[in-house]
Amino acid sequence: AGRVDLDTAARAATAAADAAIAANPDLAEGHLARGFAATMQWRSIDAMGPAQRALELAPNDYRALALMANVLS
Repeated sequence: AGRVDLDTAARAATAAADAAIAANPDLAEGHLARGFAATMQWRSIDAMGPAQRALELAPNDYRALALMANVLS
């Protein structure tokens, strides 16, 4: 198996997250994936919106809480 660079992985993760959000915008997982993909590239500002939406949809989800903590730190 070959190596995949971070930018390629982040672009693929972002595309998959966008597809998940398009398929079901009321499911927190797509927004979580979008936020985590942004944090992979140290883009906390880009992760804020998805993190907030994930918390709105799933306020007790530890992943949403962890994402927001990561974005705010």
